[in-house]
Amino acid sequence: MKKTSDRQSPRKYDPCSLRSAILCLLFLITLFFGSNFVIASAKFVRISLPKGLELEFPKNWIVLSNNERIELNSYVETRLNLSDLPIPDSKLPFAANYYNDVGETIGIANVRYYPNVGLTQEDVSHVTPQDICELDAALKENISKGAKAVGMSVLTWNGTKKIEINGLIAFITEYRRKALKDSGAFRVRLIRVFASGRSFTLTLSYLESAGYLKTTTDRIIQSVRLSGYNISAKSQSDSAAASTEVSTQQIKSEWYSKNSLLTLIISGILTWGIGLSPPLLLRFVILRRPIMSKGWVVGIVALFWLTNIVVFTALGSTNKTHGALLLVALVSYGILRKGAKKQKVAVDFKSDLKLCPSCHALQDGRKNVCPNCGYDLTKVDIYK
Repeated sequence: MKKTSDRQSPRKYDPCSLRSAILCLLFLITLFFGSNFVIASAKFVRISLPKGLELEFPKNWIVLSNNERIELNSYVETRLNLSDLPIPDSKLPFAANYYNDVGETIGIANVRYYPNVGLTQEDVSHVTPQDICELDAALKENISKGAKAVGMSVLTWNGTKKIEINGLIAFITEYRRKALKDSGAFRVRLIRVFASGRSFTLTLSYLESAGYLKTTTDRIIQSVRLSGYNISAKSQSDSAAASTEVSTQQIKSEWYSKNSLLTLIISGILTWGIGLSPPLLLRFVILRRPIMSKGWVVGIVALFWLTNIVVFTALGSTNKTHGALLLVALVSYGILRKGAKKQKVAVDFKSDLKLCPSCHALQDGRKNVCPNCGYDLTKVDIYK
């Protein structure tokens, strides 16, 4: 009677299970890196300010006005009337902030009036490029000095240009400044409107790492209205287009904020689906064979990787590292090379065949005798 051993036999190495584990890990990493959707509220409130100025702000911003803190999230109306605020010269009658989940200020807005400015909309309609350059130089000098006085610094200066917003001629100045707490850089935009005693400047800034706030601040700029000024057809068209773009983004944002898990899944499917479609089509539909040259594969994968970055950036991706696309590139390399080793083995085996001179049949070069006619194949050279 045979004695059975209590020891269990060692588990055999299963390459399939390892491959499945690696694919699962890559998918989870993709979900982490590939999710670029914004979680934000989609509703805006129109705010009436002194001198006939009106703006729209998202409900997830906090309004700071006349020493009063107004949480727009709890405000049930669609319009907030602050038109009776006192206006000290060059002071801030209105400000608003946007905070992240840990209470850090990542979005800032304020309005400053300049009632002593004599320039009118008619005056600024005739400004020349030289006038704009002089205005830009003066702003750059004053803002750089002011930032330095409070311990900040201007990182880059993008200049000043003339624009039209809802019938108003305005000058928009853009620059980047260092954050106060060394937490990154803020993108700042000044919208200056000259309208005699109703002149004002709207300042909007946001932390660059919160890139989705660009859409929000664009919407705020497009919402600027000053009573008594007609809205031109071009302004209406531009405003409608901007509103449509912002509304689409906001609807997506609100939906995704309520379905965060589903958002991650959809993000992963989109990333892998769009990223892997070209190599799959090239390998299994167009070529129907593996690419033998590793150099060619590397070049093709690099081209696909750059194309994916362009595509996902155009789709609104805010991920600067694009880590998921690097993983997609690695998988693409494996797809294009899939079966290359087997094909090479098959070619090598074919090169070791022998032609029997008696029956003219191809035989395995490792055999010494032809199985068909019994001819001695050791006398035959390898068929090449």
